Amino acid sequence: MESKKLTELTEEELMKEEKKRKDAMKGFRFVIGLLIGAVLFSTVVKGFSTSSLLPIFFLPIFLSIEKNYKDVQAEIKSRKSQ
Repeated sequence: MESKKLTELTEEELMKEEKKRKDAMKGFRFVIGLLIGAVLFSTVVKGFSTSSLLPIFFLPIFLSIEKNYKDVQAEIKSRKSQ
């Protein structure tokens, strides 16, 4: 599927895109939360290890997902203000 710029999407497509990205962000937050919980448990039980740093490696992915979601929200807001 060819990707379109946000400015080229219709309002309906933009709303669908917002929902899709919001769901992705929620899912990733859940996974990161589980990961942090597992790392905290593992660190308390076994002590610090390299796996304790695992959530830090997923932070850039989360920030990218969050930025994409905010971009869609900004586009929707800019269209409403016109």
